[in-house]
This record gives sequence, structure tokens and C-alpha cells, in this order.
Amino acid sequence: MRDRLARLIVIAAGALCCGLAPGEEVAAARPPRVCAEWEPALGTLIAWPLALPRDLVVELAREHRLYVLVQGGAAEEDALDQFEEWGIDLTHVEIIPSTVQTCWTRDYGMHLVFGEDGLLRGVDPIYIDTPMFRAPDGCGKCQYLSRYPGDDRANEAAAAHLGLPLVKMDAYLTGGNFLVDGNGTAFSTCAVVGENLPLMTEGSLLELVRHVLGVERYHLLGWTEEYGIQHIDCWFKLLDPETILLKRAPADHPEHARVEANLAVLEGVKSCFGRPYRIVRIDCPRFRGDAIAAYTNSYILNDTVHVPLFGVEGDEEALAVYRRNMPGYRVFGYPWKGWREFDALHCRTRAVFDPHMICIRHAPLRAPPPAPEACEVTALIDDRSEAGLVREGLFVDWRRSGEADWTRAPLLEGDAPDLYRAVIPGQADGAAVEYYINAQDESGRVAKMPPSAPAGFHTIPAAGDPAHEKG
Repeated sequence: MRDRLARLIVIAAGALCCGLAPGEEVAAARPPRVCAEWEPALGTLIAWPLALPRDLVVELAREHRLYVLVQGGAAEEDALDQFEEWGIDLTHVEIIPSTVQTCWTRDYGMHLVFGEDGLLRGVDPIYIDTPMFRAPDGCGKCQYLSRYPGDDRANEAAAAHLGLPLVKMDAYLTGGNFLVDGNGTAFSTCAVVGENLPLMTEGSLLELVRHVLGVERYHLLGWTEEYGIQHIDCWFKLLDPETILLKRAPADHPEHARVEANLAVLEGVKSCFGRPYRIVRIDCPRFRGDAIAAYTNSYILNDTVHVPLFGVEGDEEALAVYRRNMPGYRVFGYPWKGWREFDALHCRTRAVFDPHMICIRHAPLRAPPPAPEACEVTALIDDRSEAGLVREGLFVDWRRSGEADWTRAPLLEGDAPDLYRAVIPGQADGAAVEYYINAQDESGRVAKMPPSAPAGFHTIPAAGDPAHEKG
């Protein structure tokens, strides 16, 4: 029997791990926290033989590390020969001999979690294969087309290579159907319940995920496919803790009504900051028969977004949607015949997060104070290197909207652990203000919020602007 992490980690009842909402106090204890996709990462875990286009692999290795699961010594040599032929710097490549059988590192890969002790560890659910569901039982009975015990064991090699503790989780939690905000919120289709029915009830699953991963708000949404894996990453993506990118299928496609039904549910859901999500739509046209482009099946790696393209007219607009809604990020598209409507770029990649990252938790200011009152910016800043934060590297840069130059306001220690506050002066005319948060530690790491700053930034809207969010 695989030990459950719930038996190893004790969580303070009701504790939350969320960024500070305006006026919110710091919780006395923090539960485990699953890393969100946009957090600082060392590189990407993929598998050999490759099921990714050359241009993507080269780009993933350009500035970051490529962690490659291989099976056998000959495979290691083949992989290194191929990477060298492509001009990849082999000092950026780490080969991990393992029992891997398939390319879906997203699905069988371990979830990387900060525990209550602040240390990063791997959580390893059970994996057999990605299950298939038929309508109308899209969240109940499932079937497995194959079995891959080697994939289920591959995380043991990956964790050992990375020097991370690995804790087994006695449940199925396929990565492509488990998306998180890094603040205690997760989204899946209800297929996760069906997959676990032989082992436990829905209530038992939710309780296990809460204890193992610190998920306090787990939103289960409806299935969309006539027959398929029912993975949420094929039609839904979190761009940040408060923004959802949602597929819009052609009006005559079978998925259209089901995605729109999920939209109606999501419009009533609150983010970890207690505010409605900003929901962005991305049109996903047909690219082969009734198969539609899975543009949401993209991968965020630090300051870059990698998007699968399908060789159709909608490709350029899909990239434009990402660029409009993720300002400051580099957005690259990869047209390739190997992408499927239910299995694309996100499914075959998984971030290896920095265990010594600087974590910044901040609820962006959405409503302006009455002019000319000052704005207080609060953030939780935790340097997981434990090297200590650099005082001169803790600040908020701000400017009036439309101006070029930034003004610096220091972040000063608050009245709780890891809490910092800065003040942006009030604007007598109630003008909109742009700002971002910067943190640096003694290890040399620098983190910003939003991660794409200063090209990307938060905006405090002008007084009287009806477009700003309330609450």
C-alpha cells in the first residue's frame, strides 16, 4: 500500500495559503502549497523519445535546463547525440535514467509542493494511463486503453536526481486534469472523481487532496468531450491567480454547449482573493475533421509562454490573445502536425520549480482610493533559499499611467512574518497608477510580481473608472 502524505503532514485546521487580499491578516499556519505554473522554474521535464517539435526543445534548453527521462543507456546516447546535432548546449541538459515509457510527463509527473516546513518535495499519485470517458458518463465510468507501470515508477528516478523527497499519494491525480493557482485553489473536470471511484468517494478524494496538497477550494467542472480524456487543460488555463483563459468552440461543435455551461459556473466562482475571475475567451477552430485546436494546452516557463499551433487561420489570433492578456511575456507559437485536440504541448512538458525560489503573494489593487489618499501595497515575501532578503532589493516601482519613468517606494517589514508593506502616494487628480513588486535575496535571486515586470505591471484604475473591479 502506498503511504499517503496526509499521514506525514499535519495541517492546521482551516489554514489558508493565499496571497494577502486587502485588509487580510496572515494565517497563523500554512498548509502545503502546490506550485503554480508561472512560478520560478529551473527548467522542464520531458521524456525520450521526443514527442515535441525541434524548435520547442531548442528553445526550452536555451536559457533553462532540460531534464530528460530516458530508458536505458542507448537511449541516453541517442538523446545527447540528437541534442548536440540541434546545437543545444549540453551543459543545459540533465539525463535521468528511469523506467519511463511514454511522453506524457504532465500526466504522470510528480506535483511539486512546498510543505509546512517550507521545503519542496514531490507528491507522486498513482498512474496507470490517461483514462478515456464516453458521453454521457463523462465523469463516471472510465476505461484504460493501456497500462504503463514504468511511467508510474519514473518519478522515483526524477525525485532522486533532483534531490527531492518523494511521498506517495494513494489516489489518481493526472496532471493534465489538475490546474492550480499556487494559493490553495485547484480546478479539474469531474473525471478525476470517476477515475478514483474504485478507491474512494468524492468526499474522501477532496479531503485527501486538501491534506496532501493544501487545496482548500477545489472546483470540479463538467466534461466536454463526446469521447476522450476529459482533461481540463484542453479547454481551460489559468494565466495568473485571477485570470482564466477559456476555449470557445465553434457554435456547431458538440463541445460548444458544454464549455459554455462550464463558463456559466465559472462566472459565479471567486478567486483566492474573494473576487470574480477575469475570464478571457480564445477561439479554437477545427483543424482536422471535428478536432478543434487546443490553444489552452500551452506551457508557461518563467517569462515565456509556449503555445501549440495547428496550421489554421486561428493560429495568429490565438497568439495575439496570449500577448494581450499576458503583457511582458514572450509568446512563441509552434505549428506541428503532432499536436492533437486532447494531447498537445502542455501534456508533454512539466516545470521543475526552483526549490529556493522567492515566493511573492499579492492581491493586486483593483479599486482606487478616494483622491488624494495613498495606496498601501501589501505582500507576503518568502525567500526559500533562507539566505535572507536584501533590504535594497525590496521595493515597489510605480508610475502614473502613460509615464515612462518609475518612482521607487521601499517595502518595509509589516507586523507579521514575511509581510511587507509599501505606500504609493495619492494622486490629487485620481489618475491611474501602474506598479510592480520587486524582491531580491542574498543568494542573488530576484523575483517580481507580476512575473513579467517591468514590461508587465498591475494597474490601479483611475478614480471614477467604471471598468475597474469592485470588492
